[in-house]
Amino acid sequence: MSASSIIHLNKGGYLDAPEEYDQLGDTLPYIIEMLDKLATQIGVQPPRTFVFEDPQQLEEAEEGELSPELQERLETQREWSDVGEGLATFEALLEHFRKLTPKEQAELCKSTYRQVPPESVLYELEAFVSALEEAQGDSFRIEFTS
Repeated sequence: MSASSIIHLNKGGYLDAPEEYDQLGDTLPYIIEMLDKLATQIGVQPPRTFVFEDPQQLEEAEEGELSPELQERLETQREWSDVGEGLATFEALLEHFRKLTPKEQAELCKSTYRQVPPESVLYELEAFVSALEEAQGDSFRIEFTS
């Protein structure tokens, strides 16, 4: 099963990939755990902070049987986050990832679901930074789709 992510703006609509990028969000679901760990290491909010999971859809998908971990995640999630907060996180992650040696990048990427290559991680981080720069002054959330 493939997954993707979209950026939903509170003022309405969804962010498209910036002009210089073909796509936005196709890699994030596969690298979010690695990025969350990296964010914690460098002292910024984990990207999962900005992910919104629809409780009703999850309950239907799980046939009403939510695990305690999932239930806690739903209870503590934010519906909307300031674009500036998300931009700060993705800029810091991009800056840090760029400073890593190719070997360090490759090692980090081994821990991702489907072993996403470093070039794809960089592309995704760059696309998120560019998209969020365009949406400053709004609030947003990231939604995963399948």
